[in-house]
Amino acid sequence: GLGLAVNWLPDIANQIASAALLTSQDVALAFSYAGETRATVKALSLAHQQGATTIAITGNPHSPLARYADIKLVATPRESTVFRRNLRISARISMLGLVDIIYLSLFNSLDDAALEKVESMLQLYTRLDGQQTDFDDESGR
Repeated sequence: GLGLAVNWLPDIANQIASAALLTSQDVALAFSYAGETRATVKALSLAHQQGATTIAITGNPHSPLARYADIKLVATPRESTVFRRNLRISARISMLGLVDIIYLSLFNSLDDAALEKVESMLQLYTRLDGQQTDFDDESGR
């Protein structure tokens, strides 16, 4: 982890409740390719009203979702009409690419103390990976 508190809430009731508790110190990130999913728009709208920085990753910069976004990240895969039925997969892949860019940007902005924590975690994972556990082999070898 990067030392940031992050919550992923797939349930809309939890998204709405969480959005109601956000402050100007928080960031709300919403995904919707069309930008018209009512529940997602409602949650981002509420986060925006609470003063949180709002980010929309969408394929439609003029959508209802984008209306409530302080920052709009537009993911528009370019495909010929032959591949239109695969557009959902392409949209998800392009959105995942944006998530990677956000993560790397956050990682590159870490201070030395945070980088040392990340290095410590990596060393711990390396040590744990080298140890045999009871779960590695069902035969007990």
